[in-house]
Amino acid sequence: MVITKSVIVFTLSLLSGLLFNLFFFNLGLLQVLSLYTWLGSLLLGSFFGSSLFTKMGHKELIPFSLPITLLLCSWASWLVLHLIPVNFTAPLVLLLGAYGFYKQKTQEKLEQLKYLNAFIIIFWLILICLSFHPEIYWGEKPMDFNLFNFFGRNTEFPPNDPWFAGHRMKYYYFGYFMFGGMGESLGIDSAISYHLSLGTIAGSFFLAGLALMKSLGHRFSKALMGSGLLFFGSSLGSLSAYFIDGKRGYLAFWGGTRVFKNHWFSEFPSWSFLFADLHPHVMSYPFTLFGFLILYKIVTEKKRVYSLLECFIFGFSLFSLLAINSWDIIFLSFLFIPLFLLNFKKTFLNKSFYFSILFGFGAWGISLLSLLGRSEGAMFSIFKGESNSVLNYFTHQGAWWILGVLLLIKNREKVSRNIIFLGLTYIALLLFTENIVFLDRMNTIFKFGNQLFILAGCLCLLLYKETKYTKIVLSLGLVFFISVFSFNQFSLNRYNPFGTRRPTLDGSYYLRKTANEDRLFVDYINENIKGTPLILETYGKSFENNRSRISMHTGLPTYLGWEGHVIIRGANPRLTLRRKKEIDAAYSSTDPLKTYEWLVKTGIKYLVVGGAEHVKYEEKGIAKFNQYIDLFTPLIQTRRGNKIFGLYKVGK
Repeated sequence: MVITKSVIVFTLSLLSGLLFNLFFFNLGLLQVLSLYTWLGSLLLGSFFGSSLFTKMGHKELIPFSLPITLLLCSWASWLVLHLIPVNFTAPLVLLLGAYGFYKQKTQEKLEQLKYLNAFIIIFWLILICLSFHPEIYWGEKPMDFNLFNFFGRNTEFPPNDPWFAGHRMKYYYFGYFMFGGMGESLGIDSAISYHLSLGTIAGSFFLAGLALMKSLGHRFSKALMGSGLLFFGSSLGSLSAYFIDGKRGYLAFWGGTRVFKNHWFSEFPSWSFLFADLHPHVMSYPFTLFGFLILYKIVTEKKRVYSLLECFIFGFSLFSLLAINSWDIIFLSFLFIPLFLLNFKKTFLNKSFYFSILFGFGAWGISLLSLLGRSEGAMFSIFKGESNSVLNYFTHQGAWWILGVLLLIKNREKVSRNIIFLGLTYIALLLFTENIVFLDRMNTIFKFGNQLFILAGCLCLLLYKETKYTKIVLSLGLVFFISVFSFNQFSLNRYNPFGTRRPTLDGSYYLRKTANEDRLFVDYINENIKGTPLILETYGKSFENNRSRISMHTGLPTYLGWEGHVIIRGANPRLTLRRKKEIDAAYSSTDPLKTYEWLVKTGIKYLVVGGAEHVKYEEKGIAKFNQYIDLFTPLIQTRRGNKIFGLYKVGK
């Protein structure tokens, strides 16, 4: 009877996506099949992670089995790609998942189904929310989509920067590889798998919260509530923007993070999941929370000696942040080194601690190559500008402060010294974020503020005890956060600048109305051009959504993308300026042979002459591409005469 009930609930949760597709996703049959291929692969793969945690004797970590399997398989595929040009992330997930399913006992599988149900519900929830604002164009999404598509195509490692072709990537890119590679190896349209990735990240963050609550000894029902609190946790910024500043629609939503002076900002998970920028700080959310859990376990549980498997998984999981979002491992180091000093006998005098570090660096040390040689140095300085007040930080994290005080009222005598020390470190890091500049002011506020928000939520969960009073507090907090989450979703839904069809999960559908001829180019490239040959199109400033747009939607590397962002990623500003002049000359020159020779020398295989190029350059320069077909072979032409050209030997 128990088996039947568990399987029925899981099946209903899984198949509910078919109903949601009728009302929200609006995908075709093949697209729905690809969605379930993605979801089914991850669910099956989770049984491998579950078998690992069971073998380690850490059943409380089983909720995190799905993301740990994806991380392990992506890492293995990434290592092999340095030697063999084949991405086997998805096949490895399926193979190891089938092995784990075979090895696990029936009761263990049933336990796993509870956590998978929770994941599926969050997965569907986020997809439904995104279907009402699916367009991949706002903020840094074009850059994210370019990297996502590029790492779906790319098989050459270490990789070059797709928006600064020919120069090594100097950015933490592993998250794009993990999710882009998963989608590509399953053959899923990237405009859909982009959103599936966000649903997976959100569900994985919820699973990390469940693992934290289970590690604290809570029952499944209370673990759900605690994890829900972390997942839906929100700032007071959107409410302040609406009720105090009078902002409406997406401006109220935007106000949820723009709460600091001088336009500085910081996000938080539930806002990021709705905004849907597939950025490193978003992809790292579940793994950073799991890293917090690992480090907290080390200093609080009685066990002092770990097996080699435990040391590997702990070190591997923690140091994966080097490749996904390096800022987070810096934050966790600042957070836990004081606590580790306080418990030095269990940490610095424990050989397992050093084995974990050794395994972590051994697994991810190669990822440091992607960050070496960046233009900025790791510099600290005192901030001397206009300071934020306590009110600014209260607007961002104050809901947690209130919740923490309410939880302390009845439990202050039971608070351990480790929790007190973490609380003091939290306050110290708040002061650090406000008064010390690490690299630059924007990133210090943004990256540290993100993690401080999550840490404040974790501290509240550490204070939670299963009493009648704390249950009421937890329930009220959850209701409040879900209400703010719903308000943010409602505000964001009102923003539809293109008046395109909604709901849908197709993130590129808006191109049919805004840039249909570019859409034809994108479809042609995705169907006919494999690998990562270099394409030329007009460059743009940061956040110009109609520039570098073909590279964005296809993942083909281009000679220069968003100039500001490639400089931030480590490109030389002088070289960037030179590339701008070279591109301008290529489109403006009336000398076809000189242009052709430069294209060959640079390694460019294809060039775009579309609406953006016609707007920016004079026709007398563009005319040469049509006149000299012995040099430039037209591959596709739209009704308006826009074309993609291949150099003669490519077209031939």
